[in-house]
Amino acid sequence: MKKLTFTLFLFVLVNLAYGQTWTRLAEITEGTPTSPGGLGQVFFGEVMSDGNLYFRGSGNGSRKAIWKTDGTVAGTNKVVEEANTFGYNWDQIFMTEVGVLINEDDVWKILQPGNTSFTTVSGLPAETIHRIARSTDDDYFVTTQRDGQYILFSANSTLTSFTEIGAFHSTANFMELYSGTEGAIIFSSDAFVGDSPKVYLTDSGEMQGIGDYLSSLSLTLNTFTYGYIYDKFMFVSFKDDNNFFQHKVIDMSSGQVEDFQFIREPVDYYEYDGEIIIITETEVVSFDPATMTHQELFDDVYPFTVSAINGDKVYCIGDNNNNEQNIVEVDLTNGTANFLPGALTGLFHYNCKMVWYQDEFYYLNRGDYTVLMKYNFNTNEPEEVHTLSETTGATIGHALEVVNDELVASIREGFIQHELYVAGDGGVSSTSNINVKQLEAYPTIANEFITLGTTEDLNIFNDVEVTIIDSFGKVARVSTMQSDRMNVADLTAGVYVGIISLEGEVYQFRFVKE
Repeated sequence: MKKLTFTLFLFVLVNLAYGQTWTRLAEITEGTPTSPGGLGQVFFGEVMSDGNLYFRGSGNGSRKAIWKTDGTVAGTNKVVEEANTFGYNWDQIFMTEVGVLINEDDVWKILQPGNTSFTTVSGLPAETIHRIARSTDDDYFVTTQRDGQYILFSANSTLTSFTEIGAFHSTANFMELYSGTEGAIIFSSDAFVGDSPKVYLTDSGEMQGIGDYLSSLSLTLNTFTYGYIYDKFMFVSFKDDNNFFQHKVIDMSSGQVEDFQFIREPVDYYEYDGEIIIITETEVVSFDPATMTHQELFDDVYPFTVSAINGDKVYCIGDNNNNEQNIVEVDLTNGTANFLPGALTGLFHYNCKMVWYQDEFYYLNRGDYTVLMKYNFNTNEPEEVHTLSETTGATIGHALEVVNDELVASIREGFIQHELYVAGDGGVSSTSNINVKQLEAYPTIANEFITLGTTEDLNIFNDVEVTIIDSFGKVARVSTMQSDRMNVADLTAGVYVGIISLEGEVYQFRFVKE
């Protein structure tokens, strides 16, 4: 039998229901399609400063590699991989805006955007990194673990040079790190841990207890609750000496203190029209840095929300009156918030994604399947774009990114490995040698058999493998053809696409099973 690549994921996947073509950007999985390779259970990647998407992949499921894509087939390639065929050279991988940071054989290195090899960083010992936080001035703070202690480091804007500041806390669960232009705050959010929160002040280079810091601002501390920093502002919640809750915002540059009642774990920040929009795990709040005043815009955010901004609108996930997770549109011009009718993301969906692409809003919905959806603001209803995976015991965390004006998502069909795709042809027609040819199927509406033909004098129908895809993008069948005649009697009624790959070319045909 002629050995053919399983072509559903090699080049083109057609969603007949909406006419959308999806093209696999690269064949990451090596060997059979069911081998443990590809993107893994959860996609892990970042669009970096060069505009390209860098992501983790593996050919065999053990040997990790860093790939990158510019959103086209020709621009997708493996950049670097572990030296050992069975992996275990890389202990940790962090995707940041300025590069991929790894611990390779007890040496910290970074792959910077545009480079093809790692560079060793300076000043960072062979220790486990716990948290990385970036401030609005692009500098970083990093915490590591050493001898049962957490150690705080500062780092430059390229993560190539680190400076140790010092130990600040014994090892504990739920250790948090937030940083800004004036310093950092570090604490454990575990209620059962004896905690001594610390504040690091950049100007003085001093690390002090949160109680001492608050005391310098004429505030008293009994019990610390939570806090975070954005830009030069610290948002902090605590009980004072009288055991009353206090919720404050502090200008760490001037020392000015004002009330701020929404101290929950922050999810995202946006800057709009001179204000800072803060999305926490419970609410959406606008904060005016000039007056240090605030306004609550929405108060029922889903704790595992993601968010997106488009012009004067912010989108996140909220809990509606039916206890369903529903996308919310927050209008920043008038401070109103409304659920988008029908835009449900699925119950307890903690791997949701949402993006704006070419003035259209895309998001993921999870039920029996994870489905890429698009919201139609003219009809006020969602539209199904493509099925990305079936919900099995292991929920897939999908990619959904805009890369150089291309819409990129990951698809896992059945038990075939998780791979990366782009909407459209991925530049196949102009940037590669792949030639997609259409075959004709007779009859076009069939009950038991179809016969394939082409206008060319071509005989490919001899012991070849063909993949049949249904109208939802699901693999209906993979079978071997011995002639140009194919039995379709076992298929259910519906619209199908067949794909064959042979000697650098892809053949495609369509038919209807009645």
